[in-house]
Amino acid sequence: MGLVSSEHSAQISDTQVVSSRTINETRFQFVHETVTQNPLSTSPTIQIQGAFVGGGSSGGFSNDTQKRYELQNITFMTFGKHAIKYGGRLRATNMENDSNARFNGVYNFGSRPDPTVAGCNVPNPPSTCPQISGIQAYQITLMDVQNGTSFATNGGGASFYSLNFNPAGSANAALTWVDGALFLQDDWRLKPNVTLSYGLRYETQNNLGDHADFAPRIGLAWGIGGNGKNKSPKTVLRAGYGIFYDRFSADLALQQELQNGVIQQQFLVQNPPFFDPNQTVVPSQFPQSASSPQTIYRLNPNLRTPYVMQTGATLERQLTKSANLSVTYLHSRGLHQFFTSFTNAVPIVPPATSAQPPSPITYQYESGGIFKQNQLIVNSSVRMGQKLSLFGYYTLNYANSDTSGAGSIPSNPFDITQDYGRASFDVRHRVFFGGTVGLPMGFRMSPFMIASSGSPFNITTGQDLYGNAVFNTRATFGSCSNGAVGVKDTAYGCFNLVTLPGQTVIPINDFTGPGRFTLNFRLSKTFGFGQKKEATAAGGPGGAMVVRGPGGGGPRGGGGGEHGGGERGGGMFGGNPSNQRYSLTFSVNARNVFNNVNVANPIGNLSSPLFGQSNALVGGPFSSSTANRRIDLQVSFNF
Repeated sequence: MGLVSSEHSAQISDTQVVSSRTINETRFQFVHETVTQNPLSTSPTIQIQGAFVGGGSSGGFSNDTQKRYELQNITFMTFGKHAIKYGGRLRATNMENDSNARFNGVYNFGSRPDPTVAGCNVPNPPSTCPQISGIQAYQITLMDVQNGTSFATNGGGASFYSLNFNPAGSANAALTWVDGALFLQDDWRLKPNVTLSYGLRYETQNNLGDHADFAPRIGLAWGIGGNGKNKSPKTVLRAGYGIFYDRFSADLALQQELQNGVIQQQFLVQNPPFFDPNQTVVPSQFPQSASSPQTIYRLNPNLRTPYVMQTGATLERQLTKSANLSVTYLHSRGLHQFFTSFTNAVPIVPPATSAQPPSPITYQYESGGIFKQNQLIVNSSVRMGQKLSLFGYYTLNYANSDTSGAGSIPSNPFDITQDYGRASFDVRHRVFFGGTVGLPMGFRMSPFMIASSGSPFNITTGQDLYGNAVFNTRATFGSCSNGAVGVKDTAYGCFNLVTLPGQTVIPINDFTGPGRFTLNFRLSKTFGFGQKKEATAAGGPGGAMVVRGPGGGGPRGGGGGEHGGGERGGGMFGGNPSNQRYSLTFSVNARNVFNNVNVANPIGNLSSPLFGQSNALVGGPFSSSTANRRIDLQVSFNF
């Protein structure tokens, strides 16, 4: 896949001192971004459930252009014991997309009953029929195509053939996405050691009919101790409550525009009697006997904006002059969370083991999901000038949900509550550690360590119960007795290879993948020369507690408000220790020092020959494209 991208940005800011008590700040940003991709192959894509993806790229050719505008205006005012801040933000995104993604056709091979067994080559075979895995069906298909024989009676052929189509050869769509926000907040110093923070935020956007998005927030900071004098207290208790809205993104709005059945048509052929890995089969070539319903996406007319209600409390303690410790508890509850529903699913009528796809297959963005999350976060730091700076946190996280985001489809389209359980972000433990240590002869050592327990995953049968090409049917527990028919004995337990309608499936995300760990390291030496730089003023103390979820990550930096903020200047591995105008830095950077391979979750598809094995890297901060240790030598000149 060839990828070419370009980005141009411009930023303007203006700060006006209106009076000794009032400051007004205006910021504007414009970003122009273009991304073009070209596939190396336009042959049909071949997806083998639980095994691999081959053939051409389903991403196809695409040209995406975005123009993003953002305007902010904030006013700061002080009146006696009150520090007031109010303002607003306006964002707009103009998107133009020209794409032929999935215009090449996609063959999807899933598990199915073995038709060569007596009594199993019928429309609704019994659940005791042996199953053919997706990769076995693919192998049968290749052999029969090579021999010129029909694969339909041997268990071959794809489960589905999906195709995006437009007579022009690509689909073009454009839209404008706009959202705005107004806010007002007040920090009221009730006593020298007690501050009450309260405020209200209003948000809205186009593309949705829900515009009454009011978000009240309140927080309290209490400095304990200090003997009532000007001496700063060593213990601070903070507590807060707030409502935080998420937006229906421009990308989702564009996808709904593209897949509305007008700009492009998406066809789904169940059990296609054809297979051509080299040429795309277009709708005019579909056999008349083949069922080929269209697939369309739309918005629920009553779609709501998702929001999180979060309550938190933090106890901060200055242990020594240079060491601090804080403990935070966060409780989050999310309502109106996005998911995608299969709105016209056909109920399964026994003895059938699956349903025929309706026409058209209609997906709809919904906002009926929920999540609940509890986090305990321990945060610590040690700062002793430029010689020593260490910081880190530990998070204990519990989270349940019935959706994994706007693109997740419930396993049972008639009952989303069956998918309530461990959330996809229910990672129990997270640890982060970093810092900078000054060594003799002016060397500086900077470690950076991240570790976490495993993330949850499902065990599925590889079935598509409702005929919508979604293979997310979870398994049921089976008997581990010897000779049990249709049962697979695994390291995770015994499971039935076929899930029947009405059976109680195993809980969602009931299993946990491997843990992750990585350590990065930097050793540097800086030579400074030239005149000494003038000292800059240090920033003021942080404000009241800011709470936000979900996700289980570390707490946000101090301050908060409209712009939030972390530490200045230091960066991941510490800033430039030289106070002279010019500096030359030599460094050795080592990523994944222990050469640890962090693999993704194992394959949970029971019909896959790779069940229980990890065949991909986890990505993110835990791995690069090759996962091995990497050492870079770097020279930088600062002036």
